[in-house]
Amino acid sequence: MNSTIEIGTGIKSNYLSRFLTKNQIGKVHALFRSSFTITLNDQLIHIGSMQQSLSAYGLAIAEDELKAILAVISQGAIVRLKEEVLLIYANERLFRLSTSGYTSVNLKVSDCMVEAASPKWHLLKMELEKHNLLQTSAVIQNEFDRSLIEELMQKEIDSTQEANRYISHFWGRGIGLTPSGDDFLIGYGMMQAVFLKQHDWMDALRDSLDQKTTTDVSEHYYSSLLDGYISAPFLELIRAASSGGEPEQIAVIINNITQFGHTSGLDTLLGIYTAICGNEADARKKELAHE
Repeated sequence: MNSTIEIGTGIKSNYLSRFLTKNQIGKVHALFRSSFTITLNDQLIHIGSMQQSLSAYGLAIAEDELKAILAVISQGAIVRLKEEVLLIYANERLFRLSTSGYTSVNLKVSDCMVEAASPKWHLLKMELEKHNLLQTSAVIQNEFDRSLIEELMQKEIDSTQEANRYISHFWGRGIGLTPSGDDFLIGYGMMQAVFLKQHDWMDALRDSLDQKTTTDVSEHYYSSLLDGYISAPFLELIRAASSGGEPEQIAVIINNITQFGHTSGLDTLLGIYTAICGNEADARKKELAHE
């Protein structure tokens, strides 16, 4: 007989709302040192601690409750979703996560930008430059990688064919849960959504998601981005810069992001930086054309 452990308090990305209302059976997908993922009908859900950053497709619970689950679950363990309640079966225990009562966190980029008062992308760019991202990230492995990124820094994408040239090169490149190339493309895509110039880029990303393969984690970050959702730390960064936040505030958020993974945070920040550079270069060209 399973002993039931109720976990009634937590937070969740509002991106998950559409998935948590469906009754279905899944399993524990992967275990990590301080979090785990489950899969329900091909939808990945990341479950972490409320002291960690909330994933675009994540929910979080108290750290002690998370540790209790991690101590007994195993990969492949059965998970059921019934009326917004996640039931996780592990070692004669039943963990009951009542997600309907969890606080929903809005991670939709467009909603963030509605709040934007006076975007200061130049401040964000200046703070990013302090991290020497072209050297510290793992995206650039050779001169051709560098040349493609430097091209993107000098222009905006104006066709899906052009976007696919860059996406095809960086898609899935690297190692780890989220290869560096994917992190870079996602960071770049975040800012295309912010600048409302994402049509060609997102169309190319969507085509790539249908045709190419990368890690499960990367694929779900791509999917959430295509639906307009990003992870909490990046939304916090964009909100701080777009609402005229102080350089010190922006710097703290960037420093926190640089700690993600081996180079995952740096790789995503390089994508953000590249997009800002490209947007500025495009604006300069338009100004010169009208003189």
